[in-house]
Amino acid sequence: MACITSMILSKASAFRALWPLRLSSSRSFSKWQLALAAHNFSGYESIQAQYNPEVPEYFNFAKDVVDNWAEAEKEGNRPTSPALWWVNDQGDQVKWSFVELSHVSKKAARVLSEQCGLQRGDRVIVILPRIPEWWLLNVACMRTGTVLIPGTTQLTAKDILHRVQTSKARCIITDEVLAPAVDTIASKCPSLEFKLIVSRNHREDWLNFSDLLKLAPAEHDCAVTKSCDPMAIYFTSGTTGTPKMTEHSHASHGIGLGVNGRYWLDLTPSDIIWNTSDTGWAKSAWSSVFAPWIQGACVFVHSMPRFEPTPVLEALSRFPITTFCSAPTAYRMLIHHSLSSYKFHSLKHCVSAGEPMNPEIMEQWKTKTGLDIYEGYGQTETVLVCGTFKGMKIKPGSMGKPSPAYDTQIIDENCNMLPPGKEGDIAIRIKPTRPFCLFTRYTDDPERTNSTVRGDFYITGDRGMQDEDGYFWFVGRADDVINSAGYRIGPFEVESALIEHPAVVESAVVSSPDSIRGEVVKAFVVLAPDYVSRDPEALIKELQDHVKKVTAPYKYPRKRFSLPPASDDFMKELCGSGINDAPQISRQVTQKNPIIQKYGEEAHGLSRYVLTVEEMRLNDYPLEGLSNCSHFVRTCCDGPVTDSSPLFGLDCEMCLTDKGSELTRISVVDACGRCIMNELVKPKLPIRNYLTSYSGITEELLLPVTTTLADIQVRLKKLLPSDAVLVGHSLNFDLQALEMVHPNIIDTSLLFARKGGRRFKLKFLAEAVLRKQIQRTDGSGHDPTEDAKCALELAQYFISQGPRKVAELNLEARQLKQRETGEAWNGALPQQKNGMRKPNQCLLDILHSVGQKTLLLGQQNEGASYNCQNQTGSPNKQVLQRALEEIPRSSFSVIQFALDSQHATPNQVSETVSKMRTRLANMLTLYAGPFAKDFCLKSLKRTFKKYGHVLSIRAITETFEPHVCIQYEVLEAAQLALESLNGAEVAGSSIKLQRPITEETLDCEVLVKELERDADNEGVLYLAGLGKAQSEAGLREKLGYLKDLNAVFLPRDPRTGKQRNYCFLKFHTAESASHALEAIRERTARGSKMQSRRALTPARLHKWFCQVNQNGGKLLALQPPLEAHFLEKERPFALEEDLKKAMKTLDHRIKHLHRCLPNHMLCVVLLPGTNRGSESFQGFGLLGIKGEKPAS
Repeated sequence: MACITSMILSKASAFRALWPLRLSSSRSFSKWQLALAAHNFSGYESIQAQYNPEVPEYFNFAKDVVDNWAEAEKEGNRPTSPALWWVNDQGDQVKWSFVELSHVSKKAARVLSEQCGLQRGDRVIVILPRIPEWWLLNVACMRTGTVLIPGTTQLTAKDILHRVQTSKARCIITDEVLAPAVDTIASKCPSLEFKLIVSRNHREDWLNFSDLLKLAPAEHDCAVTKSCDPMAIYFTSGTTGTPKMTEHSHASHGIGLGVNGRYWLDLTPSDIIWNTSDTGWAKSAWSSVFAPWIQGACVFVHSMPRFEPTPVLEALSRFPITTFCSAPTAYRMLIHHSLSSYKFHSLKHCVSAGEPMNPEIMEQWKTKTGLDIYEGYGQTETVLVCGTFKGMKIKPGSMGKPSPAYDTQIIDENCNMLPPGKEGDIAIRIKPTRPFCLFTRYTDDPERTNSTVRGDFYITGDRGMQDEDGYFWFVGRADDVINSAGYRIGPFEVESALIEHPAVVESAVVSSPDSIRGEVVKAFVVLAPDYVSRDPEALIKELQDHVKKVTAPYKYPRKRFSLPPASDDFMKELCGSGINDAPQISRQVTQKNPIIQKYGEEAHGLSRYVLTVEEMRLNDYPLEGLSNCSHFVRTCCDGPVTDSSPLFGLDCEMCLTDKGSELTRISVVDACGRCIMNELVKPKLPIRNYLTSYSGITEELLLPVTTTLADIQVRLKKLLPSDAVLVGHSLNFDLQALEMVHPNIIDTSLLFARKGGRRFKLKFLAEAVLRKQIQRTDGSGHDPTEDAKCALELAQYFISQGPRKVAELNLEARQLKQRETGEAWNGALPQQKNGMRKPNQCLLDILHSVGQKTLLLGQQNEGASYNCQNQTGSPNKQVLQRALEEIPRSSFSVIQFALDSQHATPNQVSETVSKMRTRLANMLTLYAGPFAKDFCLKSLKRTFKKYGHVLSIRAITETFEPHVCIQYEVLEAAQLALESLNGAEVAGSSIKLQRPITEETLDCEVLVKELERDADNEGVLYLAGLGKAQSEAGLREKLGYLKDLNAVFLPRDPRTGKQRNYCFLKFHTAESASHALEAIRERTARGSKMQSRRALTPARLHKWFCQVNQNGGKLLALQPPLEAHFLEKERPFALEEDLKKAMKTLDHRIKHLHRCLPNHMLCVVLLPGTNRGSESFQGFGLLGIKGEKPAS
């Protein structure tokens, strides 16, 4: 053993950085012992003691690692296992020893340096799937000193354009799948000089890498690179803006990732590691290149088009893989398969990284395989930051302990290290010495680079905490942590609680923006198959109790929000009546619907909707054995179709030639809607008519195209898996143009069946079902990708909703109505992040689709359906009684009460609302004076702005001496100014401040006291005089002297987004708020510009008042109070009193209902707004958990 180490050290001093290598002399351990025994260290403490890497001035991984292992192999000092072992589904294998890897990578380096003329420092983008050439080019780039920029094969043309333009890459290397996308953007990239294609086929304007590699000589002088020279750039997405270019040096990965390989992966030259990461991510560099090869281990690669549990489990059983590295999502998929039928004879070490691992997954994997999962945590910018190492106690859900590569701490916003149990930022100390294994910079973006530094630390952007034993626990991204009204909620905690229940296969908790609370929680749950048929009511209760037990004492977020003015049928608008206002149809009529007659009412899996051979024959689909299809090409998709078979949307555009319709464009999208083929095709015969208005094809567009129909046929055969199902609208025409036979078809023109064999057009179905507008009529032609995606979404909608639901859309009546009016639906649904719009479903539709029993009581609602029990026109007393009986049996209930008074008309309600708004406006208004005749209004405005945002200020000259009228934005500002300036000397005059004297303001002082005691304002302070806009972090730092500060709310202008000069501070307790108020006032007395008082305005009240007028687009203008008093027509006193009585009765009924509800029930009270003439009065809502204690 010693002689091996000595030999390598003597060959290259740089190799000392990689530590002595240890060869395992014996493998005669049991499986269970192997899972625990480390080969490279004796315990966590020994890791810290051993770690002391040397970083030489010059280092190159290809020369100092790969070539050194090659020498070791030649001299018999390394086991015979390969350096790279590649397999695919067809049974092909490639095995390269380090000698072969060294040899072939030198040839590849000659291709880059000579055929392409690339020099040290040039940037090379490599976008390849899991094929041996990807590993070869990694080493070749290091040999030449060029900077490698890997990319995932899921990149679109737009993504590639951004990467080439931003990086100024001189060369791009990809395969024939992405080459067309590169061609579409190459002309926009002046830096791009060389395009290499890895393919057996040739492509115009591309160098063929495979051909050049065969001809290249095997001699190459490795570039002399410094350890600090750039080696690779990884594009990594941030929370905002475009992806960042994260730059790593030859040392940061080439030496730094030794900590991963030696300690976390515990690899030796006898090990074989399989890492399932995509080649486009830094995790592939971690566990598929540097960490294994530093240790001399073998990298195993399975070229799967996508992660599928069965082939993965078969590979783990068939091949002698000793170490398995994959993401938690992959382990989740694997444990739901029959693991007991597989034997992992060689597997001894399992690791996971990329996202937090739920404890439930770890436990199930351990139970079924006998192997623990060791978690690791790091980023694109780092090597291993924390990890669970062999020999350590595994704490499920923990990231483990800090790796020896970094001094990792949990710090607060002032860079103070936090004690155990306190949540803070996960940070790495970079001063006085920056770790060599940390990324160098964000290339060409010093501002982003500097933003990661706070004091002596690099801020990872993740939140976490450390326990008493030194284990780190992940809370979430700093930008993923849900901050709802000052309460920080880690998504991972909620997800873990849900997924521990056997009914939950997958859960995702995300943040949803909220204008008042900042954020609220959204959770999505996928049920295990065995639980889908369970009683929804019982299962929901079970899950609720489980989460409450696991997360106790978990604080639910609560939200107050605004609603737009409601129409006369508020309940109908809230719950919906179906997809839209198409005529509803009875069950009897539905039974005669051709969709129901063809498929029945129940939902089925996708295999039920695949066309039979007879259906394909009747609808002119190409079939084997037909004389006119004898020259057609089969897609080789002969695998059995199941309900989990992958769907692919397909659409083609054709032009007219002497032959008829010939293919000129094809688009294919996968089940997620991603475009995976979008190719122009050159027809064989001269084009007689381009059909541009439909196809979008022009002569200029096809002029440079060389792709032929045969090329497309070859690519489709490679692209489609054996059980692929093609989806399209009248797909028979597309397959005829493709001259291909495919056995598995879902045709949406036949799926949405009509009487008499007629068919709906795709454009109509897109509008009626998906609420999407497609196929422009401007003459520019159809977008085949859009049509393919639309057909795919229609099929997915049909499969998920079922025939009954589709029949209830009443598409025939909808189309008839459209023809009568001559109008198509042209609304716009909210755009989703991935560019897709969701079908517009009402609330009850969605609840019904997931099996939730719903209750709807109140006014008539023709749109209610399913399990909703309508109580048409019931008086409030009956509604209340029925609600008390039915609510316990329903998982979701909507109860509508109506005002009992016949005088409670919309106009009367509007009058009352208007009075409330006028009262608040009067309280926001101050009159100040007297002032000298030559006073400066602008100067006075600056004085009054010290107390808060001024909406308006005007001079009053009708008085004997000048006065001014000021209207503030928030009540706190007006009250603070009144308390501070009344009787003070302002602009050389002793002034008096007062509110307008009206009926509404007579008891103003009493109302202010009541507002101060409001539970929502407890522990909240108003702070004015902030000056220039600043971040929350900056403000917290400025207010560091305030103890127990929980949250800071920085209001902004709702139209411009500009930050206001005031904020609200929320403290954990009312006592803390009182101490803070005293501290602020002491500083104000010493000259500070900041002013403070207790909060008065609940957020919902201010938000409701400040709603933008829907008609005018401006804040609602209120008449001056006194003027309004005389202009307004007096309402009969009896009518107003009648309304008050009705409201009081309604309030009692709602209280009664609330008191009778069980604890822990989510309760929402919605008070709709109203329209009166040209005015819109906003409603508002209250949301909370029954029995929840006030937030502290």
